[in-house]
Amino acid sequence: MAQSLDLISWNVRGLNSPARCNAVHELMLDTKCTLACFQETKLQSIDDGLARFLGGYKLDKFAFKPARGTRGGILLLWSSGDFDVQEVRIGRFSISAQITDIRSGVTFLLTGVYGPTRHHLKDSFLRHIRRLRPSPGEGWLILGDFNMIYRARDKNNSNLNLARMRRFRAVIDRCELHEIPLQNRKFTWSNERRKATLVKLDRCFCNEEWDLAFPHHVLHALPTGPSDHCPLVLSNPQGPHRPRTFKFENFWTRVPGFKDKVKDIWSQPSSHTEPMHRLNQKLQRTAVGLRDWTKGICSEAKLQFHMALNVIQRLDVAQEHRELSPPETRLRAALKRKVLRLASIERARKKQASRVTHIREGDANTKFFHLKVNARRRRNTIQRLKKDSGWAVTHGEKESTIHDHFASFMGRPGPRPNELNWETLDITLIDLATLGEPFTEEEVHRAIKEMPADKAPGPDGFTGAFFKVCWEIIKDDILLVFSSIYNLRCAHLNLLNSANIVLIPKKDGAESVSDYRPISLIHSIAKIFAKMLALRLRPHMHELISVNQSAFIKGRSIHDNYLFVRNMTRRYHRLRRAMLLFKLDITKAFDSVRWDYLLALLQRKGFPTRWIDWLGALLSSSTSQVLLNGSPGQRIKHGRGLRQGDPLSPLLFILAIDPLQRILSKATELGAISKLRGRTTRMQISMYADDAVIFINPTQNDVATFANILHRFGTATGLVTNLQKSQVAAIRCGNIDLEEVLQGVPAKRANFPLKYLGLPLALGRLRKTDLQPVFDKISGRVASWRGKNMAAAGRTTLVKSVLSAQPIYLLTALKVTKESLEQLDKQRRRFLWAGTGVSVIWDREYHDQRLEADAIAHVAWHLRGRRARG
Repeated sequence: MAQSLDLISWNVRGLNSPARCNAVHELMLDTKCTLACFQETKLQSIDDGLARFLGGYKLDKFAFKPARGTRGGILLLWSSGDFDVQEVRIGRFSISAQITDIRSGVTFLLTGVYGPTRHHLKDSFLRHIRRLRPSPGEGWLILGDFNMIYRARDKNNSNLNLARMRRFRAVIDRCELHEIPLQNRKFTWSNERRKATLVKLDRCFCNEEWDLAFPHHVLHALPTGPSDHCPLVLSNPQGPHRPRTFKFENFWTRVPGFKDKVKDIWSQPSSHTEPMHRLNQKLQRTAVGLRDWTKGICSEAKLQFHMALNVIQRLDVAQEHRELSPPETRLRAALKRKVLRLASIERARKKQASRVTHIREGDANTKFFHLKVNARRRRNTIQRLKKDSGWAVTHGEKESTIHDHFASFMGRPGPRPNELNWETLDITLIDLATLGEPFTEEEVHRAIKEMPADKAPGPDGFTGAFFKVCWEIIKDDILLVFSSIYNLRCAHLNLLNSANIVLIPKKDGAESVSDYRPISLIHSIAKIFAKMLALRLRPHMHELISVNQSAFIKGRSIHDNYLFVRNMTRRYHRLRRAMLLFKLDITKAFDSVRWDYLLALLQRKGFPTRWIDWLGALLSSSTSQVLLNGSPGQRIKHGRGLRQGDPLSPLLFILAIDPLQRILSKATELGAISKLRGRTTRMQISMYADDAVIFINPTQNDVATFANILHRFGTATGLVTNLQKSQVAAIRCGNIDLEEVLQGVPAKRANFPLKYLGLPLALGRLRKTDLQPVFDKISGRVASWRGKNMAAAGRTTLVKSVLSAQPIYLLTALKVTKESLEQLDKQRRRFLWAGTGVSVIWDREYHDQRLEADAIAHVAWHLRGRRARG
């Protein structure tokens, strides 16, 4: 039976008044929870009548930790019809009990905590948590008001105790706990003042055993009510039954007879002669055939696995009483090899579902990949959505809210009120004739070979692995489709150009649809087509895009943008020159590009007519369905925008936004915007995709002209700048009336340090608290509980990937203290040595040839090498 519980945790800030007790009673009736933990009851004694009233007369059993005077106190309530509770233990800061779910028989340790507010007691509280850790193999859920944080982002100001944060993280790591993410709120407590301090004090942690037992549970916050803390509800959301869809499993390619089966299905005669109809029919028929074929294989594999284990056990028992014969010894060895092969199938399935790409399948066990699946599911589950009038809670309400949101800007836009004056932009034509040449088999095959094998599939259900392994079987039909596309016979391209949109939260506490990033999982054939166009276009991007834009162009780096903006900011500050820095927010950037504008732009840049027609066919035949917790919604016909997840979209987007810098430069050249003082005489702009920073002289005319240019550019292209969400930061403007200068421009006033491209941007030296979010991200990636389920090679690979990706980007651009680097190294060492079998030597001698084992260089040495190369 599926494990399910409904639990509420809340710091009620006292149950010593009838009004608060009534509020708790009503909340329990509304939530229908069967397990509750209340902190800060401020009660030294609780009788049976009060406990039953607080539990809404459904929760009939209780245990409590008395308050000390009017401080503290914890109350645990449960329904005896749902849970059997044993071994209640009262600690200095906690109450713990063994909870057994009567329906499923699953038992775990539940701990409710109330962390001390007094600073001198916080270290004692952390030691207390360490002592509560249960025996290995036992599930543990620990929740409550911890009254401390371990990440900088869990507080809305920089007043942080970094040493205590590190100690809290170390305890979480040592106890092998991970936090269950809070779905709809970023903070859980407020001091409720005008300039409020907001902190995430209330949390819910679990270990991997609990996570595996309750994989579908998610955490969300309710309104604070009479308290200043949010109630947290942990539950298993009941959505509609997901329709069963085909998803290709990459391990099928290893099963004997796989290619023969595909060949048999593919060679069956088709009822269609038109290439796109025929390929669509063959893909659908192959999906059905493979699903039926694998039913027997998977069920037989499980049967063989358990039968092999049973025989091995019998032989092991027999060996305790007699010597095994040579045939029995060989049989047991063969069965053990068979068990390993069958277990690897399950591990392969979980790896593909986890979407982990930076480690190999054999470098982690099945539990690791299973936990990654659970974490991704919790992070992406949408429990409720904010709409214009309240909240969408039911699946139907959420689906309608999402559909209305996307249909409103993905549909066909109205007429353009103005167009760009192309003649004034001095667009240089370049030779792009090769873009329109016929497609070759080698070109199609190259696009397929560059498709990731493990990425989530589109509506057709096939991954890149299928096309790579079965290329010789299926290539003729695919090549016929691309022959039709070359000849612009694209009437039925819509059959192969659908997409599923998944919503990924952009931030903690995502509430509205706009807080989610729509990623398109595109049909494999449309993806191959887009990849081919991108491979042709990519070599020309250096000539087509100005040097101010660094995104998606080989040889250009995101570091260049950050360092340019930082150096310009500090230069103006150092030279005492007044300046305004505008950080633009472009509304739904990828999703709002007008196609008529984009196609006209490509024509002006000299793109072949055939290539433009191919792009027009790819755009106009596209449709999408948004997946809400795995269930597809209504189909949306696209009328504008570029799909995020399409390999061609990034290149098209930077082409679409590039004229903005040309317009601003032209306005500066013509005197509509004044030139910046100093050695440079051109408009200072930095662009990384849609992240744009622009320096403007602090005059009313320049700001008004700049805002007008943004408005006219937005109406002509679809790339509308949301000035309300854009930021403006002043540099050396103390003697300037900014209210007058910024009149009519509703940009938010920002102070340094502000964030640009994920990094803090400051006028001077950064403080430790400014850098703490950087180290929080790194520490979260290398928590030691993850390493326990990984082989030595997997841990080594992950440490290297953590070192070489995001942290290198962050740390190469920033000056970091030796102490901070040592903290980072300490975290990585702890992760690396979390398991057994590690032969990697942690040594500063990066080039020491005497080391026989691999060497992972310290961060400081790695950064020195990167800076030397840069």
